[in-house]
Amino acid sequence: MKKLFLAAVCILIAVPVFAQIQPQGFSAGLHMSGMFPLGDYSSYSTANVGGGADLEFVLPENQQPFGDKFQLGIFFTAGFSHSFVKDDSPVSSLNDILIDAGLSLRFPIVDGEKFKMALVPEIGGGLVFHMPKAVDGTELKSVYMNPLVSISPSVRFILPKNLEIMVNPIYTIAFEQSAVQHELGLQLGLMWHISDFLDGRN
Repeated sequence: MKKLFLAAVCILIAVPVFAQIQPQGFSAGLHMSGMFPLGDYSSYSTANVGGGADLEFVLPENQQPFGDKFQLGIFFTAGFSHSFVKDDSPVSSLNDILIDAGLSLRFPIVDGEKFKMALVPEIGGGLVFHMPKAVDGTELKSVYMNPLVSISPSVRFILPKNLEIMVNPIYTIAFEQSAVQHELGLQLGLMWHISDFLDGRN
């Protein structure tokens, strides 16, 4: 616990020093994902894999509530995933379409000549559209929708040419009518800072 607290203090001290590495305006990207179900949901599925598209917008400097220390932004994600269902599951296959949007807060951490990194916690809410295929004789809707909440402490490795690599540990909660689905996983992706590119920033 002491080491964790010390690391957090070091990050907060470093933030004002490295406050100039943050992208501005719009960014867009792609990601791939792997998720593992938790709790009761794990009795139906072992894991799922997928991918998606991401859009981010960092608020202008004159609208930032925290000044130049942290950068508040909004994000939108649309994705697809395929589940590996278990043999005794009531469905023979399960595919999902996810739509998620929310807020992000960028904490710059490292700004070296060859290495730049930032932490971008995100919290969002959206919808997941389940598309199951029922086992013969099982009554099941072909498509149904549930609310979704997502939490991700995204880590960004900033590259030249207005690019950055995303490493997103992610936790999602989908609210079924009779249960709550929990999943824990990882997204890997690449973002392109569109506004920085158009404005000549790198």
